[in-house]
Amino acid sequence: MMRVLGGLLLALALALGFWAYLRADAVLTFAGLAGMCR
Repeated sequence: MMRVLGGLLLALALALGFWAYLRADAVLTFAGLAGMCR
């Protein structure tokens, strides 16, 4: 049971990391716009 739970957590972490990698450009653009507005 713990092994299955660990596998699910690992898969979730990988999915979140991949999504964050795909969204990194959008985050950087947003941060750049926020920096310009200040």
